[in-house]
Amino acid sequence: MKNLIIQLIGDLVTSIWCMWSNYRFRNTERFSKELQDDDKVSTYKDIQELIIRLYSCFIWTADDITQLGDAITPPPQNYKTYLTKPLKDDCDGFHSLVYHCLYNSGIECYLLTANEIGGGHCVLTFNLNDLWYVIDYNKIYGGFHDLKSTVYDYNKHYTQVYKCKEPIYNGFVKYNYDSGKFVRVDLIWGVYDI
Repeated sequence: MKNLIIQLIGDLVTSIWCMWSNYRFRNTERFSKELQDDDKVSTYKDIQELIIRLYSCFIWTADDITQLGDAITPPPQNYKTYLTKPLKDDCDGFHSLVYHCLYNSGIECYLLTANEIGGGHCVLTFNLNDLWYVIDYNKIYGGFHDLKSTVYDYNKHYTQVYKCKEPIYNGFVKYNYDSGKFVRVDLIWGVYDI
């Protein structure tokens, strides 16, 4: 029962985060699928090289008061910003940029939240050659045949890297280039052994 309540609350918060982000960035670039040839990827090695290149043009910057603490910039807008360098944003903004490159290279991907009591992080999960991975800035974790194992494995790394408690909720967000909006999606349930 506890897992179900956490899942429902997490889903609600993630849905509100998506709605707020859509509203907050309604007047930015939301529909472009532009992707320069240098940023197109098709192999694991391509993705490794891409995230290192993107990260070198990224300056972590906390969301300001106009974002009421946290909002995700649309992938097309962050790609547009990246092209003029640097991209000043937080974790969800950086991974929104990576989302743009992978999605427009034909790779299935989602933003992934890792939420613990009192904090959280946004990364990206993707599927390449029937294996699931997680990108956390310039590192790639995983390589599992199922998404649940990949997320479970990432949560262990998250705990070690960020010196925090294990996440109690993981949420998935995709971006719809036709509507220009983020939406929460249900991909897996019950990752946790709480």
